[in-house]
Amino acid sequence: MVFAVGLLLGMVIWGTSPMFTEYVEPWDAGFRYYGGALFAAGFAAAVFLPKAFWVAPIGVYVGQLFYCLYVYEPEGVSLWPIGMLLAVFYCVAAFAGGLACAVSVLLIRSALGILRFVTGSRKQVDDAT
Repeated sequence: MVFAVGLLLGMVIWGTSPMFTEYVEPWDAGFRYYGGALFAAGFAAAVFLPKAFWVAPIGVYVGQLFYCLYVYEPEGVSLWPIGMLLAVFYCVAAFAGGLACAVSVLLIRSALGILRFVTGSRKQVDDAT
């Protein structure tokens, strides 16, 4: 599931880049857009299975590669093959997003566990009196 969502979101990053940035290739828009989109895609993909957060950047990268191979039609000479080699390094942002998701879920679960422990302890004390 994490891979499939990452794959879909990787394709969406490329498909929506012209709409949001006026650039056909998302890395031309700069790291603010491209890095942010990769981070968000990694985070969103990892929501489904936070323990497998490391699969999210792989899915995001493969989604971008599929988009370039099957949908993207550049005008004139295109350097997208070289760009896709560099995109491997950009996917560190997707890895960071997946890791942030996993850590967030862990913290939320810990907080809920503490909350349950505290409220359960108070209930037991009330029942004893």
